[in-house]
Amino acid sequence: MGKHLLQVELAFYRESLSQQLQNYQFGQTKFSSHPVQALESIADTTKAYPIVVFVQDAVAGFFILEELPRQSDYGTYDHALLFRAFSLDVNYRGKGLSKIVMEALFSFVRKHFSSKTMIVLGANAVNFTAIGLYKRMGYRDTARTFIGKKGKQYVFEKSIV
Repeated sequence: MGKHLLQVELAFYRESLSQQLQNYQFGQTKFSSHPVQALESIADTTKAYPIVVFVQDAVAGFFILEELPRQSDYGTYDHALLFRAFSLDVNYRGKGLSKIVMEALFSFVRKHFSSKTMIVLGANAVNFTAIGLYKRMGYRDTARTFIGKKGKQYVFEKSIV
């Protein structure tokens, strides 16, 4: 694996980052949601963990890790985290940052969620860029699909043990 020019840090969201997320340049994408809306979507749960992607001290991205119930639209899992609501600020797109974040995700999960053995995610059927990234990162297409809020979703999974 080559050395990355961008160094990322993943950290749990904290209220002091609220203003930076308000200023987050989401741009045009139909496959995710702005971090502020994503935070609102998990306000009533204790099983979802918002994560901020930093490049140096700037907020460059955002995603949510959510504990999956044993049975869900994604399948049957005992120790899985759902990776969702992933986005990058428009100023950080096109630099290979998605791949760097996906690589950093595995060690972050091992460190902070040691009981979890699987990362699960849904990719919109027409989001070919994301599907290609997930396959390159070693995610397995489970051949399961479901209809989500933004259309047909393919379910991918990767063991982190």
